[in-house]
Amino acid sequence: MTIMKNKKYYCGNLLETSVLVEFFPKKKPMEWFGSDFKYNCLPKVVENMLFASIKQEKKGTILCYEKNINKKIWEFKISDEIGESVTNSSGNFIVTSDYVFVNSSIKEKKCFLLDVTTGLLLSQKTNISISINESVILDKNIFAQVYENKCFLTKIDLPALDYLWKTPLLESSSFGQIYVNESEILTYAGKNIYSFNASNGEQIWKFNVEEIGAHVDFIEKTDKKGKVSAYPLLFDNLIIVPVYGYHLLGLNKETGEQIWKTELKIISLSYAVSIDPEFIHVLGHSNKGVMYYCIDPSDGKILIEKELFDLFKPVSNMSQHTVTKTHIFFTDARKGKIYALNRETWQFDWEYQCKKFTGGYNPPVIMDNKLFQLDSEGNLYVFESESN
Repeated sequence: MTIMKNKKYYCGNLLETSVLVEFFPKKKPMEWFGSDFKYNCLPKVVENMLFASIKQEKKGTILCYEKNINKKIWEFKISDEIGESVTNSSGNFIVTSDYVFVNSSIKEKKCFLLDVTTGLLLSQKTNISISINESVILDKNIFAQVYENKCFLTKIDLPALDYLWKTPLLESSSFGQIYVNESEILTYAGKNIYSFNASNGEQIWKFNVEEIGAHVDFIEKTDKKGKVSAYPLLFDNLIIVPVYGYHLLGLNKETGEQIWKTELKIISLSYAVSIDPEFIHVLGHSNKGVMYYCIDPSDGKILIEKELFDLFKPVSNMSQHTVTKTHIFFTDARKGKIYALNRETWQFDWEYQCKKFTGGYNPPVIMDNKLFQLDSEGNLYVFESESN
């Protein structure tokens, strides 16, 4: 995914932002040069180039366009390289100022490194399955989660795609989001938050969220041990950790020590938590309906607690949200709509009906002063700012 900077750390999570933007979309999508494509994932923008992963005659293809004039610069067909008609499993890829890194499907277990300006194949690797969503390119290395009969955290050299180190993971579940700087990797798996040495892969510290105690499962009505429920987020010297059992935790990044714990009424914090340069935002379902929280990341103090029960009837199926200075954007897979919720009036100022949503959780993303939304059939909607 597109690499973004959070203080000293880099991650591949598009839902993170270091700048709270001012944006409100026009009523209808703009005429987009790729409107007829079926997209595997959201496009990526690097400088004056736009990159897309599309399904083309049942083949996976990476396209590079010159952004402002919509002129195709190059394309790379995955199927031509592996000799079969396939798409890459998630369609996802990583773009930096030097490289485009892409996987084939999980079945073929191949990955490719391309030159970002020409699309030429620089190197490829077989019998390797790298999780693109949990990968970061930094200083000509890939830090990634890799599957080889079991799960490893790895550092891979570029452009050769050779392992520099591999650390086996104890959990049966895979790692989640990776945050990397020159010396440290922060990540999570199952019940644990980890810090690893970026040079050699050795563990620095581990925090087991079971330490906060058991909680009553909302559906099964039984006691369950603690477990990470969504991507941890970074704020200054803290890691903000959503945990099953209605809790947010604030951990010290240097030591893994718990600084604060805040209990909420939200049933599940999956897809419910975001952070901006000042606040944590939580929008999700309680036992009675949808609620919103605004929380101070430094100490976990609840600043705003808002019941939105009447506004969200019938019950919605919300995606991860995106926060701007004035609105909260999210999709409702049950209704197939994108919404803009006003943060002052707590009313919907804008909505748009998409062609197809079948339970997908693709969130709306704002980049390059546009709002991008992908539906569950690969249709991409691009909305310009109302100020354009």
